[in-house]
Amino acid sequence: MKIKLTADPFAPYQYYDDSGNITGLDYELVRRAFEVTGHETSVSIMDWPLAEQAVLSGQAHGAFQVQPTAERMGLYHFSRLLRDAVTEIVSTRSDLTLNAYQDLPGQCGTLGVIKDYCYGQFIDELDEIQKVPYENHEELLRAVYENQVDSAVIDRGVRIFTAAKLGIDNLSSYPALDFIRPLHVIFNLENKPLCSDFDKGLEKIRQNGDYDQIISKYS
Repeated sequence: MKIKLTADPFAPYQYYDDSGNITGLDYELVRRAFEVTGHETSVSIMDWPLAEQAVLSGQAHGAFQVQPTAERMGLYHFSRLLRDAVTEIVSTRSDLTLNAYQDLPGQCGTLGVIKDYCYGQFIDELDEIQKVPYENHEELLRAVYENQVDSAVIDRGVRIFTAAKLGIDNLSSYPALDFIRPLHVIFNLENKPLCSDFDKGLEKIRQNGDYDQIISKYS
């Protein structure tokens, strides 16, 4: 059985390379976990609203990488933890001394974010900050690099990958503001057996070393 999966474009985790092939850390982890349980996968990358609708409508069996919320827990089966991700605050300003999220309103007039993206309570509840939305991570990093915004919130792996691509090397991060996002694979409610198969495959590749090998490839 071929498993149809979807995800939103999120380099270096899942994206199209220069040859038009899908690659990335999470793409390889998910594909390998299914492969060791005898399943072939077909992955489509699209904007998140379309990816989620594909799962809800049954056009896709599942999607990755997804952070649990109360609403989502009622809509999908969640796999075991795929991996943890780190979100950080970055800036080019040398005068910032950010030790807590409460410091942001007083020191940062503007915070760059990705349009329509949910970051979790730490960022989403900062109503007093004037958030400036951007369409993608390249626009976001250029904005903070060119001082169009005082700071930006971004996934650490995305920041490292995108900054290297753009030749940006003077961004500072603030470890006290880092937060962890648990990421999973979701399956529509009709596909609980596939979720179980994926969990078994994920455990197997952790035990046989494939998981660590794929992680190190993108480190």
